[in-house]
This record gives sequence, structure tokens and C-alpha cells, in this order.
Amino acid sequence: MFALKKLGFKIVLAYEGLGCSVERGYGSFWDQVIKMPSNTFKGEYYFRRLLPRSYKNILKCIIESNNFDIIHTYSMPDTLAVAAIRYSGLPVIFDVRDVLSGMDRFLMEDLKISFLNKVQELFYKVIIKKFEREANEKSDGRIYVSQEMLDYINQAYKIDLARTIVLPNYITRNNIPARKVQKISERDSGKHIVYIGNILFDEYKSTINTIKEIAAHSIHLHVYPVGDRTILRMTKDNFRSNPFVHFHNPLPIKQLLEEIQRYDFGLLPRPPDLNALNANFALPNKLFDYLAAGLPVAIRRTHAAANFIKTNRVGFIYNDIEELAGKVARSSGNYKIDIQKFIMENHIHHVVNLYDNISSNRR
Repeated sequence: MFALKKLGFKIVLAYEGLGCSVERGYGSFWDQVIKMPSNTFKGEYYFRRLLPRSYKNILKCIIESNNFDIIHTYSMPDTLAVAAIRYSGLPVIFDVRDVLSGMDRFLMEDLKISFLNKVQELFYKVIIKKFEREANEKSDGRIYVSQEMLDYINQAYKIDLARTIVLPNYITRNNIPARKVQKISERDSGKHIVYIGNILFDEYKSTINTIKEIAAHSIHLHVYPVGDRTILRMTKDNFRSNPFVHFHNPLPIKQLLEEIQRYDFGLLPRPPDLNALNANFALPNKLFDYLAAGLPVAIRRTHAAANFIKTNRVGFIYNDIEELAGKVARSSGNYKIDIQKFIMENHIHHVVNLYDNISSNRR
């Protein structure tokens, strides 16, 4: 959206939930920010996912107070796209960063409603799948994060490929580091890998084992973690005396990308059995964070991300820590990252063309 704003588009954000993008300081480029009505009872948000009609009056109020040309809505939940398709009367772009039907375990854990029995869970999944179909098939235009995701959707549903584009989560130009930072390895001759991301409770043991195995190969691992404070404290306590494991405090994105230039590789250690279907065609944001800092990426094999790295020659794929260690030892300095290829402003014209297409040729 930042790239569109720079082209002169007026952009209004309407959101529900926590509004993290606003809270984290990304809100300055919105022309207007509208928070949808708060929940009247605990868990209402989850039930509203089952009822697109519950957004009808909300949409009406938002649209009547603005002169919109297009509604650009995101997946998760797909209910918002369905509501916009049914009730807005405007062209709708459905922008898919994650596919809910590929995230069954996440979907049910995210509900946080303990009284759902197996029958109710099945009913919920059927409804969500129905909304996913409608959002993909009946939207006026679609955007997918990878070709693999588009291929999956195109096999599952009937979509108009002429009104569909692939657009990864490229980084915006203003977040590219303005100055170069010397690598630690140029001073100590060691190998330094960085990991940015969540440390989750259900991944705790595998995360601990991964860190231990990397450190056992005398590779420095620098971690910029987010997550539950208790889990983070437990993780840090495991490695207080390990000279190869370094935990760092979270940083604002621009400062973070400048700092991680000090390292040699960015790590994507996603467990192969976690949300496997969606992981196969998702492209995580941290992939582009690493590339923005000029770091080649080491990734555990997942389909779309691995294909992206292989096609663009910006890192390597590994199957286990032994292979990771060997490739890190042999690969330093072998990669040249052309950051211009991964800047959103250099690709945003595809979105503008899609807008023009659906605005002038709406069915």
C-alpha cells in the first residue's frame, strides 16, 4: 500500500482486530484509518467470520462516507472479501497472502473457543472453505503471493486468470538500508547466521534442538525473536553460556535491516511438518527482509520459497543441519544480491494495471 500511496492513490484502511500495522507505526501513509466496531462479547470476532452479512451495515457506512473506486481486501479471514463482494457494489480485489484451507491446525487453534466439539469444528471448516471459494471465484481481481499459490487455487477453484497476478511480499524502498555495515566475519573469520521471527510454544523443542545443532558446528547464530515472554525467557536461559548463540532485542524494521547486514546468511528454518500445505506456497516476509539487507538465505526445503531462492540464485536449500553447516562453510561471498529486483515500487505497476483492468472491464 505504501508503494501505491507514492503513486498518488488515496488509501483508506478499514480494519478490525488489533490493528497491528497501525500500532507499529505504518499508519502515517493512510489517508484515513477506520476501526470497525469493537466486539460486544468475547469471541464475537470468530463468530462474525461465519456471517458475511454482519459486515453489511459496516461496509455501507464506510462506503457512503468515501468515494471509493476499488475495495482491496486481504485473506484471513476471507469473510471480509465475501462481504465486500456481496454488499459493497464496488470492484473487489482479493489479495491472498495465506490460504486458510492449507492451515487447518492454525485455523482451529486461532479460534480459542474451547467448547467447539468435533462436529462444530467440521461445520466451521466447511463454512470457511465455502467462503474461500467465493472470495477467489467471485472477486473482480486476485493477487497471490507466489506462482505455487496461484497454481493451487487455480486447481481448486474456477478463477479468471486474465484478472489475476502474482506479487510476492517485496519490501518498500524506504526500508532499504541507507548505509553499508561491515560484516562481523570480516573481523573474526567466523560464520554468522541471523534468524528473525517467532519462537512459538508448540515449536519450542524443535527450536531448541535447531539452535543447539547449529551452535555445535561452531556457527554463530544471532536471534531477533518475538513471541510469548515466558517462551523467550526459557529459550534464552538454555543458551546463556553458549558462545555461539546470541539473542538481540527487537528493533524497528529500518534499524533491524541495517543491523543484520553484519551477518553472512539469513535463516528460514521452518519445520517441514508445520502447516505443510500453506508453507509449500507461502513466501514469508522475513525472506525479503534478509534480501533487503543483502543477505543470501538458507532455507529448509519448502516448495515456493525454495523455488524462489533457486530461481533468483539468492541462497541455498538445506535438508538438515549437517548440510546447512557444510554449505555455510563453502558459500560465503558466492552470492550477489540485486536488491532492485525485490523492491515493491519496481513491481507495483502490475497492481495498477489490474486496477485499471477491473475498473474499465467490470463484469
